[in-house]
Amino acid sequence: MKTDITDFLKRKFLGHALRNVPYLSPKTVFLALFLSPTDNQGGGKEVSGNGYARRAMEFGQTETDLVNANVRQVQFPIALNEGWGKITHAALFDSQMGGNMLMHGPLERDRFIGIEDILLFNAGEFVVDWSELLEVA
Repeated sequence: MKTDITDFLKRKFLGHALRNVPYLSPKTVFLALFLSPTDNQGGGKEVSGNGYARRAMEFGQTETDLVNANVRQVQFPIALNEGWGKITHAALFDSQMGGNMLMHGPLERDRFIGIEDILLFNAGEFVVDWSELLEVA
């Protein structure tokens, strides 16, 4: 997933780096699924109802500091009733409900989640890629 950093996280990074304002990373980050594009202000239409709940993610470094992938399989609950629809984007939050969006972006491919479908990401399949965003040499 080619990700962008939200304005919230940019402010936290700058405060920490330039003004010595402490920023503690969240103990757990949660993956949220979206039916519409997300943005740096935390917008987008997150899936809701029909059994949906954000899922905890644990990341590990890959071949570079700018690319990280999930270290364990992440499975969402079974979609109930009408299902969830076409999932196009995802975001990472600092809380399971509410909270602050940290980063976001489009999925590598859209996923349609119908009645009784299960969405899962195998270990190493959900990749957060900042290589184009930061362009560090």
